[in-house]
Amino acid sequence: LLPSRPTLPSFYTSSPDESNASPDNDINKNNMRDARRHTLMPSSPPSSIRPVLYTSHFTSQWAERSWEFTIILLLTFIGPADRALFLVSSYGLFCALASLLSLGAVGAFIDRANRITAFRLILIWQNLSVIAATASCFALLVMRENETDESDEPLTFDSPFFTEDWTLYLIVSVHVFGASASIA
Repeated sequence: LLPSRPTLPSFYTSSPDESNASPDNDINKNNMRDARRHTLMPSSPPSSIRPVLYTSHFTSQWAERSWEFTIILLLTFIGPADRALFLVSSYGLFCALASLLSLGAVGAFIDRANRITAFRLILIWQNLSVIAATASCFALLVMRENETDESDEPLTFDSPFFTEDWTLYLIVSVHVFGASASIA
Protein backbone atom coordinates (compact mmCIF):
# COMPACT_ATOMS: atom_id res chain seq x y z
CA LEU A 1 0.00 0.00 0.00
CA LEU A 2 1.12 3.48 -0.78
CA PRO A 3 1.18 6.02 2.02
CA SER A 4 -1.63 8.52 1.93
CA ARG A 5 -0.92 12.02 0.69
CA PRO A 6 -0.73 14.69 3.36
CA THR A 7 -3.63 17.06 3.39
CA LEU A 8 -3.07 20.75 2.81
CA PRO A 9 -4.44 23.43 5.11
CA SER A 10 -7.71 24.99 4.00
CA PHE A 11 -6.14 28.25 2.82
CA TYR A 12 -4.20 26.27 0.17
CA THR A 13 -7.12 24.18 -1.04
CA SER A 14 -10.03 26.62 -1.00
CA SER A 15 -10.47 29.01 -3.87
CA PRO A 16 -10.82 32.74 -3.16
CA ASP A 17 -14.51 32.82 -4.07
CA GLU A 18 -15.46 30.03 -1.63
CA SER A 19 -16.83 31.32 1.61
CA ASN A 20 -16.20 29.46 4.82
CA ALA A 21 -18.30 30.21 7.84
CA SER A 22 -15.41 30.19 10.26
CA PRO A 23 -13.86 33.61 10.99
CA ASP A 24 -10.52 31.85 11.66
CA ASN A 25 -10.34 30.77 8.02
CA ASP A 26 -10.82 34.36 6.86
CA ILE A 27 -7.99 35.49 9.13
CA ASN A 28 -5.76 32.68 7.82
CA LYS A 29 -6.59 33.61 4.22
CA ASN A 30 -5.76 37.26 4.82
CA ASN A 31 -2.55 36.41 6.65
CA MET A 32 -1.54 34.04 3.87
CA ARG A 33 -2.24 36.63 1.17
CA ASP A 34 -0.17 39.19 3.07
CA ALA A 35 2.66 36.69 3.58
CA ARG A 36 2.69 35.83 -0.14
CA ARG A 37 2.62 39.48 -1.10
CA HIS A 38 5.63 40.28 1.09
CA THR A 39 7.71 37.24 0.20
CA LEU A 40 7.05 36.98 -3.53
CA MET A 41 6.93 40.65 -4.48
CA PRO A 42 9.72 42.55 -2.76
CA SER A 43 9.70 46.29 -3.13
CA SER A 44 11.88 47.59 -5.92
CA PRO A 45 14.87 49.78 -5.08
CA PRO A 46 14.44 53.54 -5.30
CA SER A 47 15.03 54.98 -8.74
CA SER A 48 18.06 56.97 -7.55
CA ILE A 49 19.89 53.76 -6.57
CA ARG A 50 19.05 51.73 -9.69
CA PRO A 51 21.86 53.05 -11.94
CA VAL A 52 24.44 52.36 -9.24
CA LEU A 53 22.99 48.89 -8.64
CA TYR A 54 22.94 48.05 -12.36
CA THR A 55 26.48 49.36 -12.84
CA SER A 56 27.73 47.38 -9.89
CA HIS A 57 26.10 44.20 -11.14
CA PHE A 58 27.43 44.74 -14.67
CA THR A 59 31.01 45.28 -13.50
CA SER A 60 30.98 42.31 -11.13
CA GLN A 61 29.61 40.02 -13.86
CA TRP A 62 32.15 41.40 -16.32
CA ALA A 63 34.98 40.65 -13.89
CA GLU A 64 33.63 37.13 -13.27
CA ARG A 65 33.38 36.31 -16.99
CA SER A 66 36.81 37.84 -17.64
CA TRP A 67 38.32 35.65 -14.92
CA GLU A 68 36.66 32.53 -16.33
CA PHE A 69 37.96 33.31 -19.81
CA THR A 70 41.46 34.30 -18.71
CA ILE A 71 42.07 31.24 -16.53
CA ILE A 72 41.35 29.00 -19.52
CA LEU A 73 43.83 30.91 -21.68
CA LEU A 74 46.50 30.81 -18.96
CA LEU A 75 46.09 27.10 -18.30
CA THR A 76 46.22 26.40 -22.04
CA PHE A 77 49.45 28.38 -22.36
CA ILE A 78 51.03 26.80 -19.27
CA GLY A 79 50.05 23.26 -20.22
CA PRO A 80 52.23 20.88 -22.21
CA ALA A 81 52.18 21.12 -25.98
CA ASP A 82 51.19 17.49 -26.50
CA ARG A 83 48.12 17.81 -24.25
CA ALA A 84 47.17 21.47 -24.44
CA LEU A 85 43.70 21.13 -22.90
CA PHE A 86 44.59 18.72 -20.09
CA LEU A 87 44.95 21.43 -17.44
CA VAL A 88 41.82 23.21 -18.67
CA SER A 89 39.70 20.05 -18.47
CA SER A 90 41.12 19.07 -15.07
CA TYR A 91 40.35 22.60 -13.82
CA GLY A 92 36.76 22.34 -15.08
CA LEU A 93 36.34 18.92 -13.47
CA PHE A 94 37.80 20.16 -10.20
CA CYS A 95 35.48 23.21 -10.17
CA ALA A 96 32.44 21.03 -10.84
CA LEU A 97 33.35 18.56 -8.09
CA ALA A 98 34.11 21.35 -5.62
CA SER A 99 30.75 22.96 -6.38
CA LEU A 100 28.92 19.68 -6.00
CA LEU A 101 30.53 18.92 -2.66
CA SER A 102 30.46 22.34 -1.03
CA LEU A 103 27.56 24.44 -2.30
CA GLY A 104 25.18 22.85 0.22
CA ALA A 105 27.42 23.97 3.07
CA VAL A 106 27.74 27.46 1.59
CA GLY A 107 23.95 27.72 1.26
CA ALA A 108 23.47 26.53 4.85
CA PHE A 109 25.97 29.17 6.01
CA ILE A 110 24.09 31.89 4.13
CA ASP A 111 20.79 30.74 5.65
CA ARG A 112 22.20 30.77 9.20
CA ALA A 113 24.24 33.97 9.05
CA ASN A 114 23.20 37.57 8.74
CA ARG A 115 22.81 38.25 5.00
CA ILE A 116 25.10 41.28 4.86
CA THR A 117 27.79 39.56 6.93
CA ALA A 118 27.57 36.42 4.80
CA PHE A 119 27.75 38.47 1.60
CA ARG A 120 30.82 40.35 2.81
CA LEU A 121 32.63 37.19 3.94
CA ILE A 122 31.89 35.39 0.68
CA LEU A 123 32.99 38.40 -1.36
CA ILE A 124 36.25 38.65 0.61
CA TRP A 125 36.83 34.90 0.22
CA GLN A 126 36.17 35.09 -3.53
CA ASN A 127 38.53 38.02 -4.03
CA LEU A 128 41.31 36.41 -1.97
CA SER A 129 40.89 33.16 -3.91
CA VAL A 130 41.14 34.98 -7.24
CA ILE A 131 44.27 36.82 -6.04
CA ALA A 132 45.89 33.55 -4.89
CA ALA A 133 45.02 31.75 -8.15
CA THR A 134 46.31 34.69 -10.20
CA ALA A 135 49.57 34.81 -8.22
CA SER A 136 50.01 31.06 -8.79
CA CYS A 137 49.39 31.51 -12.52
CA PHE A 138 51.88 34.37 -12.63
CA ALA A 139 54.53 32.23 -10.90
CA LEU A 140 53.85 29.38 -13.35
CA LEU A 141 54.16 31.75 -16.31
CA VAL A 142 57.49 33.11 -15.04
CA MET A 143 58.80 29.59 -14.43
CA ARG A 144 57.60 28.48 -17.87
CA GLU A 145 59.32 31.43 -19.57
CA ASN A 146 62.58 30.57 -17.80
CA GLU A 147 62.20 26.94 -18.86
CA THR A 148 61.48 27.73 -22.51
CA ASP A 149 64.39 30.19 -22.68
CA GLU A 150 66.80 27.36 -21.84
CA SER A 151 65.51 24.96 -24.51
CA ASP A 152 63.63 25.38 -27.77
CA GLU A 153 61.77 22.06 -27.64
CA PRO A 154 58.07 22.09 -26.65
CA LEU A 155 57.13 21.17 -23.10
CA THR A 156 55.67 17.75 -22.34
CA PHE A 157 54.66 16.13 -19.06
CA ASP A 158 58.08 14.41 -19.05
CA SER A 159 59.99 17.69 -19.24
CA PRO A 160 61.69 19.00 -16.07
CA PHE A 161 59.18 21.85 -15.81
CA PHE A 162 56.31 19.48 -14.98
CA THR A 163 58.33 17.14 -12.77
CA GLU A 164 59.47 19.82 -10.32
CA ASP A 165 57.60 19.95 -7.02
CA TRP A 166 56.97 23.71 -7.15
CA THR A 167 55.28 23.42 -10.51
CA LEU A 168 52.93 20.74 -9.25
CA TYR A 169 52.15 22.74 -6.10
CA LEU A 170 51.36 25.82 -8.15
CA ILE A 171 49.14 23.90 -10.58
CA VAL A 172 47.23 22.39 -7.65
CA SER A 173 46.91 25.82 -6.01
CA VAL A 174 45.49 27.28 -9.25
CA HIS A 175 42.92 24.48 -9.27
CA VAL A 176 42.02 24.80 -5.58
CA PHE A 177 41.86 28.59 -5.40
CA GLY A 178 40.15 28.89 -8.79
CA ALA A 179 37.48 26.40 -7.74
CA SER A 180 37.12 28.21 -4.43
CA ALA A 181 36.54 31.47 -6.28
CA SER A 182 33.92 29.88 -8.51
CA ILE A 183 32.07 28.49 -5.47
CA ALA A 184 31.92 31.84 -3.69
